[in-house]
Amino acid sequence: MLPEFVEIVTWNDYGESHYIGPIDDGGIPPGAAEYVDGYPHEAWLQTLPYQIAAYKHAYDPSSPAPSVAAGEDKIVFWYRLSPASAGTTDATGNDCKSAINTYGYQTCYPMDEVLEDGVFAIVLASASTSPTIAVGGDQASFDGLTAGINFISRPFGGALGEVTVSTGSGVSREGAAIVAEPQSGTANFNAWVGCAGAC
Repeated sequence: MLPEFVEIVTWNDYGESHYIGPIDDGGIPPGAAEYVDGYPHEAWLQTLPYQIAAYKHAYDPSSPAPSVAAGEDKIVFWYRLSPASAGTTDATGNDCKSAINTYGYQTCYPMDEVLEDGVFAIVLASASTSPTIAVGGDQASFDGLTAGINFISRPFGGALGEVTVSTGSGVSREGAAIVAEPQSGTANFNAWVGCAGAC
């Protein structure tokens, strides 16, 4: 399906941990700050010009295909700051049956069966490259990526520590550390998002 347009939602829905704009402390609903503060998402905006160009090209092949100019190489990467199974939760979601919500009608599953513990990245490359993603001292390499838009990911499993992404062309950045338990002690499934390179 190629609809005529695609909508990107939302700019500031902090209460659902669903935002791409900068975090405005005055706009965070009561009770949501612990899930939002320290979890920037603006780096996702860095991918939009390329994804928009790719979509326009798919919709109309006479439209220019996306390309990354020399010197514009970047990696946009995201991940949760603790494993899916970490932190306390009593499955009190809107529709999950629990001690608090006895009329819930959805079956709840353990989060580590639903969410993947991984570091995900979009590599925007002006030439072929071999990026790496490291968690602590555990590094994974990706060979043979071509110029353009590339998606890579790696599980972090039991690895903990600083996350570092880099390319063979010198683009590198360290992100927030993955820790065994969330700082607040409450499960948080929000993503930390960063950008390395021409951001």
